[in-house]
Amino acid sequence: MHFVEQGNLRNYIRENYNKLTWIKKIEILLDIARGLHSIHQTGLCHKNIHTGNLLYDDGSVLISDLGLLGPVDKSCDYNEAVGAIQYMAPEILRGKPYTKSVDIYGFAIVMSEITSGRPPFVDIPRNNYTDLIYDICDGYRPRIKVEIPKCFETLMLQCWDDDEFNRPHSRQLVDNLSEWYNEIRNNTYSEICLQFMTADEQRHLQLKLPLYKYDIYKSQRVKTTDLGDDDGIKFSGNDYNGYGNDFPALIAHESDSSLEEEEDLEEYEQVSMQRDDLLSWLENVQDEVPNLLDCKF
Repeated sequence: MHFVEQGNLRNYIRENYNKLTWIKKIEILLDIARGLHSIHQTGLCHKNIHTGNLLYDDGSVLISDLGLLGPVDKSCDYNEAVGAIQYMAPEILRGKPYTKSVDIYGFAIVMSEITSGRPPFVDIPRNNYTDLIYDICDGYRPRIKVEIPKCFETLMLQCWDDDEFNRPHSRQLVDNLSEWYNEIRNNTYSEICLQFMTADEQRHLQLKLPLYKYDIYKSQRVKTTDLGDDDGIKFSGNDYNGYGNDFPALIAHESDSSLEEEEDLEEYEQVSMQRDDLLSWLENVQDEVPNLLDCKF
């Protein structure tokens, strides 16, 4: 077994964010996109893409935690899903089958995390899991407060589109990121290159807040809500107003400890959310802790 000394991407971002140039961010994302494309070419999807499952090893990023890897268009028993809620695509939270587009959505959240240096949804406390689930399904996405290139923002918005059919394929991710990487590396002074150069110049104006000192969700087992297609939830591309506006932001979970203490991001707790009595479960969360998840592929 290969040992990865530098840990996962989450730790790498936490320890190196202030030194990350845009070409390095693109290089990291390109590695992830290539890994996803290799998985998707086999007809499978990963189902649980997040920075804790991406290993940083000697300058490269490897996709790990393949335990949920399986065919597309397959769902789990009782509409259960496993993963970190803030990275879950809205259709999965609605109980829909897994497709390759689920991984593209997770990739978009990783894009936002490597851009901002913070885990997704860490600005406003939420009282329970239901709030986060409904807000994601209602179109809320992570807030970006730093300068980002327009081309990068456009791709990110496409990747986390509420409609899975509007998201790009992994091949398009590889093509776009490869183009940007080459233009930056070769210093072409093209429009795209200048966008990234400008963003790099603005790095010193980025957030001064402590990074990764927030209570966040960990990968867990949840039962998806029975929202369906007629739940009144609407999403518009205009709901995301860019990184400079006061777009509603979320925190993943209410904190029960000081924000000055960093969470052990490698611990995974298994939590089950009952489909028919989600709210009742939330009131009695301590009484329901499942052990295993059996999925049908």
